[in-house]
Amino acid sequence: MIWNLAPAPPDLAQQDLLSLLAATDILVVNEHEAVAAARILQAAAETAEEAARVIADGRKVTTVLTAGPRGAIAFAPEGDCHSAPALPVQVVDTTGAGDTFVGVLAAELAQGRELPGALQRACIAASLACTKKGAQVGMPDSAELSLALQSASNGR
Repeated sequence: MIWNLAPAPPDLAQQDLLSLLAATDILVVNEHEAVAAARILQAAAETAEEAARVIADGRKVTTVLTAGPRGAIAFAPEGDCHSAPALPVQVVDTTGAGDTFVGVLAAELAQGRELPGALQRACIAASLACTKKGAQVGMPDSAELSLALQSASNGR
């Protein structure tokens, strides 16, 4: 199960977070949500990356940290780390970028793609979502995503 902690409930209790993490395979958080979750877990973390890593450590949950124009990093419970860059784009509107990221990540994993590839596709899709105004209008279709992936793999 994939769980997106967005927005992080301000009154989320530690036991509730622990219960949710126990039922979750992949937790998606942005930088603020990672720090908030680590604080709820009473874990020391000075950066969002440290917070995401500490959430994954000792639990059976992979924590995916979204970092806007820097892309995303996945911290696996066994210590593996995978990162994917965002596409450099002219940002028009970030509304819906997180939803696009999570939707593409979930779809790619459901289709059997390994985490590094799914993470890359989700980052590119979220980047594309920022190039248009509006959440639904901004979400790329599969043809637009495939073209961007092809361009990215060719180094353009």
